[in-house]
Amino acid sequence: MQTVKSKVYRWSREEVAQSEKLRALIRPHLRAILTRAYSSISPTPLSDIPDDLYQRQLRKFEYILAGDYSDDYFAEQASIGREIAAQTDFVSYLHGYALYASGMAAKLSEGLRFSSKLQRETLTRLLMSGVFADVAVAMSQYFDANAEELQKANAAAEATRQARVEETTTVATALDAGLQRLSEGDFGVRLSQSFPSEYEGLRQAFNATAEKLEQTVQKLVERSAALQAGAKQLSDAAGTLAK
Repeated sequence: MQTVKSKVYRWSREEVAQSEKLRALIRPHLRAILTRAYSSISPTPLSDIPDDLYQRQLRKFEYILAGDYSDDYFAEQASIGREIAAQTDFVSYLHGYALYASGMAAKLSEGLRFSSKLQRETLTRLLMSGVFADVAVAMSQYFDANAEELQKANAAAEATRQARVEETTTVATALDAGLQRLSEGDFGVRLSQSFPSEYEGLRQAFNATAEKLEQTVQKLVERSAALQAGAKQLSDAAGTLAK
């Protein structure tokens, strides 16, 4: 599948030349336009945007309104997009971008009010081309980031599931071995290795049961020995009387 980077429309030399006037008409108003757009996604209204942010947005502005979709543009957009995504959701981001795009369109319209119809149509088309290409790139990067986060979440969930399977297998194996030894008459068997916290009660119950069985068997053995000793005494006494 082709990526947005490979599909984005590249401007012709003529269009790039015409874009110089487009940028010249909008550039003086860019900071105010950006401040309005960023205020829409900021918790508090902004009177201005930081200089470093403005310089980065200015570079992006020069890229998209000259049809320059180079690696530098994609890197700049990715950096800006990550910061915006950390501040707001995608719907709010698009609302802010609508203010950005409409602000540029309004200033372009003001600057071209005395221009020919052909020039108005040409520069408006170039503005829309740059804006929609930038939105497409921003959406692609946003969804890629979401997909990456989803992939990480799925991997973490699978790791957790696998760990629980391994824990359950370990518990089942230990219990099976302990029960096998009990069935063979080894009542001294104990499960000494701790189980995961949710299974620890099973281990303690097994050990308690095994201990009770061992005590019960020991008492039976002792009683059996006593009975045997008593029977011997009676047998011996009977033999003595018979003499």
